[in-house]
Amino acid sequence: MTRQTGCGSAGSPLRLSEPPALRIGPPTIGRRAQFAALGSHIIATSPSAHEIPHVQEAHGSATLIFDTKTSTLTTSNILPQGLENCYDSAIAVRNRLYVFESYSDNNDGTDGLYYFGGFHCLSADPDDDERDWTWRPLFNSSRFSWSWAKFGGSPPDFPFDPKFITSLAVHPRTGTIFVSACRRGVWCTLSYGTRGGGQWKRRGNWVLPFKGPAHYDGLLDAWVGLHLHSADTVDAEGYLCACHIISGRQPPKRKVGREQLFLKQPHWRHLDAKLVYMGEGSKYCLVEHLRPEGADTMKYVLRVTTFIVKYGKDGELTTMAHRPARFYKAPSYDVQAFWM
Repeated sequence: MTRQTGCGSAGSPLRLSEPPALRIGPPTIGRRAQFAALGSHIIATSPSAHEIPHVQEAHGSATLIFDTKTSTLTTSNILPQGLENCYDSAIAVRNRLYVFESYSDNNDGTDGLYYFGGFHCLSADPDDDERDWTWRPLFNSSRFSWSWAKFGGSPPDFPFDPKFITSLAVHPRTGTIFVSACRRGVWCTLSYGTRGGGQWKRRGNWVLPFKGPAHYDGLLDAWVGLHLHSADTVDAEGYLCACHIISGRQPPKRKVGREQLFLKQPHWRHLDAKLVYMGEGSKYCLVEHLRPEGADTMKYVLRVTTFIVKYGKDGELTTMAHRPARFYKAPSYDVQAFWM
């Protein structure tokens, strides 16, 4: 066995450790598969290659669930209609995974609003009795169930365009989902109560200051995420941001870190980044997807950095390195990262 030492570099990345925890190939799962985490489970949805109208199950689609505690993989051909063309965003709330997609055509244009899209939920609770949802288990003895449109109808819709979701966050005590997106051509923030007859409520014509999901940090008592870059913020990409939990209709006060977290080297192109909350001690992991300029599509690199987030003497948001950045050879397709 050969041991790899060092952290690698952008030009000489390491190989990911072998063997992987799980390797799945076609036809079980394809390149368009999407991954999310729910508790100790990794959820994969594999969309179909072709759309078949008026069929409730997406043809050739699958839901795969990998239990990281027992190394058990379960598969099912149950996947709600609307998810056969992939989804736009997903967020976990307690024992549920909520999924937003922009494919379903079910909004009737009430109040002058008309958007494509559906709202779906995967529950890990076999006794889930939420009355506003109808459930369909992945198989007879499965503890997992997808929400299913009542009487063959459409999934619940929402008053915004899911293709333009910029930020997602969850209230740590109530489980309320907060979403920043475009509504009637105006960027705004809305909330959805996940307990008992949830309804969408507009919070105001402002957006959460994050790009992608924000994580609740109990030590900081704040949401923490990557700062949302905009036209009026110069060189703001690649910084951390924190804000207090929303309690009303006013935008929360934000704090933006001073340290640049993204790799800034000539001839390297930043493609994407995922910030992962690692739990106790305000520890985070940043997974950055990179490619050298002019390289072919197979020369991708992952830069993995871990650090601790804290407030400085003046209340500013700061980071403290936990270990040096490591570089790994990466695939060309989308990379997801989560901690469990």
